[in-house]
Amino acid sequence: VQTHCLTLLKDAENSMAEAEKAAKQLNSLMPTVTELVLVPANITGLHWLLFVINLQSGTVEIYDSQPGGFQIERQRIQVAVRLLALKLGERRRIRADWDLNSVPVTQQNNGYDC
Repeated sequence: VQTHCLTLLKDAENSMAEAEKAAKQLNSLMPTVTELVLVPANITGLHWLLFVINLQSGTVEIYDSQPGGFQIERQRIQVAVRLLALKLGERRRIRADWDLNSVPVTQQNNGYDC
């Protein structure tokens, strides 16, 4: 199993440029048999989300324990993750819509248990 850590999506304002850069790095590192790409994303240094890009099914799952708030930042990150999925899929000739699907998870009751 190979693991690659990138600084993807640490800055919501520059998330599109970061997604392009990450796609290039990942495409050069990842074997074509890779099925899942895990993308942790931080919003304004306060909250973490996890995106799971499934290269077999052509979908992106979102794991978020506190889905409200930070809507502008969330939208930027979601667009960037979708772009990353498209770029990763191109190399593998995957044609998909890369819809973003929220996965039901336990919701946090405070601002620090994410």
